[in-house]
Amino acid sequence: MHKRLLLERVDWGSLERIVRSQQRNREKHTPVVSLYRWWARRPHALVGALLEAVSEQFRNPTLTVSDPFSGGGTVAVEALKRGFRLYAQDLHPWATYGLGSVLDGVDARQLRKAASNFLDQLDRLRERTYKSSCRVHGPSEIIHAFWVRWSHCRDCGRRIFYFPYSLVTLRSRAWAETQAYFGCSKCGSVTLHSLNSKRRRCKKCRYVLQPPNLPLLSSRRLVCAHCGGSNPLFAPNPRWQLCLVHRLCKVDSKFIHHFDLPGLRDSQANGGLRGPSPLREDIPDGVETRVLRRFGFRRWCDLYPHRQLRCLLEAARVAARMDASPAIRQRLLLAVAGAGEMAGYLCRWDRYHPKGFEAVANHRFSPFGLAVEVNPLSRQGRGTIPRRLAASIRAAEWASEHLRHDALPAVVVSAGRRRRRSMPPKALIVTGSSDRQLVPTGSVDVVVTDPPYFDSVQYSELAHLFHVWSRAVGFSAGSENVEIISEAVPNRVRGTGAKEYERLLARILKETKRSLKPGAPVLLTFRSTDIRGWHGLGLALSSAGLKVAGLAVCHSENEDDHAKRGKRSFRKDLVIECYQGRNGGVPRVVTPPMDPEDTELVCAGLAMVSSADKSLGEFAREFTNRLGEGWNSRIM
Repeated sequence: MHKRLLLERVDWGSLERIVRSQQRNREKHTPVVSLYRWWARRPHALVGALLEAVSEQFRNPTLTVSDPFSGGGTVAVEALKRGFRLYAQDLHPWATYGLGSVLDGVDARQLRKAASNFLDQLDRLRERTYKSSCRVHGPSEIIHAFWVRWSHCRDCGRRIFYFPYSLVTLRSRAWAETQAYFGCSKCGSVTLHSLNSKRRRCKKCRYVLQPPNLPLLSSRRLVCAHCGGSNPLFAPNPRWQLCLVHRLCKVDSKFIHHFDLPGLRDSQANGGLRGPSPLREDIPDGVETRVLRRFGFRRWCDLYPHRQLRCLLEAARVAARMDASPAIRQRLLLAVAGAGEMAGYLCRWDRYHPKGFEAVANHRFSPFGLAVEVNPLSRQGRGTIPRRLAASIRAAEWASEHLRHDALPAVVVSAGRRRRRSMPPKALIVTGSSDRQLVPTGSVDVVVTDPPYFDSVQYSELAHLFHVWSRAVGFSAGSENVEIISEAVPNRVRGTGAKEYERLLARILKETKRSLKPGAPVLLTFRSTDIRGWHGLGLALSSAGLKVAGLAVCHSENEDDHAKRGKRSFRKDLVIECYQGRNGGVPRVVTPPMDPEDTELVCAGLAMVSSADKSLGEFAREFTNRLGEGWNSRIM
């Protein structure tokens, strides 16, 4: 009779339904996810179910759980929720110090009081920078300001405006909304029109506006509305013109918000950053950051209108002077540093569901011709400091109710040259490459982690924005240096590829194996659309002396998310159960494939085991043979 796998202890049918429900609104079920930005967070329900299976099998209430790629902190939160001891490590200081804030044990009432006092002190700053005047309602406040990029046509020399679509935004979120604002690529003005109009003209220059769903930046080029010449999107020296504002007005003791054409007082974006600041540093060359440089941004401060930058830096100075505990001050600074992702010349706008998206949405820097500046001090709008502080308070309340109190606050240290230490009775969070872990040999009961999915997310380049802001505002993560060379993510600009990915992953997994008790499992979640990622993981597991015993597939993404619509990306993860030893035999597939996505993930996992230590070509043949002929796979 075969040994029962941990994966066989999970009720995958029920778990699938729970994950689907929770991923549609993660902040409601686990508010701590809103405290700091990270990418590719695994479902809390999935990690929790895996830890429950471990607890059931080992019947040990003091299990030690390790996560060498802690990132968004899902494993850490779920482990402490069940009273286990925790060891978490990540290369990036933003991730480890953000997780440290999640696990700081602050009193929610004291945080609420400090946040209220903090926002009161910022009221005058908000009035100075975003106070405006509405032609209909009088005094108002700008919630969002829309900026359109412009340059001179290379053929005729006249101004052209880089609206990605003529449709800028619907007038409201009402499901039956029939009015929308349309932008003119000839003069840069915005006009209110009916969506049902068959022919729309700009009210300023009478130029015929294009249909709302016709892309105007085809192949990242714009056709001049004056002469018909073709102009590149990546023209140097970007210049911006305010074309639309979103106002908050007071009418008969009630507040209403509406879109409006800008007035003279609305365009206060000129000026520069005074004094030395990390934000003056050049944007480094990279896979993701290169697009910023091509777009004309040279320094990090170039991503922000002056008034937005001034608001964020002044808010940080106020937070640093607050009469509060160090942990609460760190929470305030974390909110300010996090608001740096709402860069006014980089954030995009959902035109059919009027709302802004942060600069790192979809795990990419994606500048276009239209950007939205968020008022960072507004109580409305996504990503503002008041909204972040409200989320921080909810997270503190949730943590006090659900997490193990004697494990808080967590201890956050740097790996540096520290010696390996005995596990404290609390949670230990370590900053630095996981190819050197501080956890003692043979002390970990279970490892639950998700290694990088090859090059699908360039963590260091995206996190660089937050590291710069951490240093600019004085958040703790700014005191750490990032060992980018130790990141297990292929990056063609740094000259690292599939071989380096496999070597780094093997070193980390070998070090992880050192920490395991005899017979302790390693549970991985993985997916990749690049076949080199699967091949590299298989080689790394084999090199580290870890054998694959079981495979399962589980939902992991919200398929209704705008980034997933219409794309053949994976919505599920392959869960891999490993133990110490060499691969021998075929791993058991716990969840029979129910659709093509399941089949691809399972076949990739089986090929990863059977073709271990073989070439990429042999692995590819093994994978395609398992799928069968004529299969249009997501994995290339």
